[in-house]
Amino acid sequence: MKSELNLIELRRKVESSMTPVKVVPRESIEYVGISHGNDVYRIGDTDFLTTTGTSRVLDGMIGLRDRQREMIGKASGEEGIRDFRNYLAGASSVVKSEKVALLADASSRMVCAAVPLKQHVIMPDKFLEFASIFMENAKLHPTRYEGGDNLYAGLTLYMDSDEQIVRTIADGEDFLINSYYLRWSLGEVELGRYYERLVCTNGQTETIRSTSATIYSLDTGSVKSMLEIPSNTKMLQKAFDGFAAPALEAMQARASVGEVKAIASMLIEHRVDDTVIRDIAPADRYISAYEEKGFPVDRDSLRRMKTDLNVWDIYNKVTDFASNNVMWDGDDNRRGSLMLQATKFLRKERDIVNYDDIFAEYQGL
Repeated sequence: MKSELNLIELRRKVESSMTPVKVVPRESIEYVGISHGNDVYRIGDTDFLTTTGTSRVLDGMIGLRDRQREMIGKASGEEGIRDFRNYLAGASSVVKSEKVALLADASSRMVCAAVPLKQHVIMPDKFLEFASIFMENAKLHPTRYEGGDNLYAGLTLYMDSDEQIVRTIADGEDFLINSYYLRWSLGEVELGRYYERLVCTNGQTETIRSTSATIYSLDTGSVKSMLEIPSNTKMLQKAFDGFAAPALEAMQARASVGEVKAIASMLIEHRVDDTVIRDIAPADRYISAYEEKGFPVDRDSLRRMKTDLNVWDIYNKVTDFASNNVMWDGDDNRRGSLMLQATKFLRKERDIVNYDDIFAEYQGL
């Protein structure tokens, strides 16, 4: 059994990162412009700087994408971006008024995080109380956590079962399937299972996350529904079957250039070093090779181009890096995020369909 995480110590760490929180309607936040490389917003008569991550969350709430912002900037400059941002904010509020919790960093005098709220603010002490009840009810124990720069903005708590269940999907592919995680932010609590795959004889594991349920308030009904999930053994097996089926397909599938490029983009988004990206997902090398042969390299074409990489192998490289690299701190939330994105990639319909072919050996394929 893994060492148990001390929840009292975790509570202290969360409280030590406590920052001022202000809940406001999204439509009340007006975009002003850029100052010293940072976006400036305004609420009433007060202007404030935001980090890049905060700006992306606020843009995401109104449906503004990076490519749109880039195109408008080229066509109309910063004034065009300002007007379009504020137009979208106003238009989206007509359809659905949303609230957002803004977290301030006193040292930098910036808004360092923005958390969308669908119902109410869920304070960390209430979440940790719920987590304790959940673990006691499901016979779980906490093993570790992951968080960003500010634990007060959110964290992921991992829990192992006292009574582990193992399933095998192929020779040497054994998984523990009844471990869980709770991902908390000020706006929601997400419950998911994670499967731990034995990857070598020294007991090293890879964690594969799979979301089961999300609640936006710790009201009695929401809590009750989430507490019931671990006791549903049929749901447990069904959830793992939903992972096992695409995993078996991936073991037989060749990755397309488009899929390798998608993995490379995923790694870039998680700020992985270029040398690691080239080792795991050398998309540029494959694209250049096809270009030299005169093939078009648009998005649709890349999905039809085979590589010599097996989908399961490239997936394993990603999960191995996310689980075991020494470049990131053990509690870096990029580990869990990269795992979740890799599992989503695994569950997608494959670009290259593999057919049974008795003539392949005569064709040199």
